[in-house]
Amino acid sequence: MQTSDKYCAAALVCLSLAIFVLSVVEFLVNPSSIAGIVIACIGVLLMCCTIYLFARYNHALKEEERSRS
Repeated sequence: MQTSDKYCAAALVCLSLAIFVLSVVEFLVNPSSIAGIVIACIGVLLMCCTIYLFARYNHALKEEERSRS
């Protein structure tokens, strides 16, 4: 498995978790409570990880294309 594929898979997992946390879990807990705020922060951190992993995926994909040429 190539490095770019690993980054893409990890980014998709993070994206799925972030969507789950921000949509399902956040509304099971009162969003204005302390637990709701903590869960919202976790969801935002997961979204930041998703952005980072997709950026790493793009970079790794470009590096692999350069090494083939």
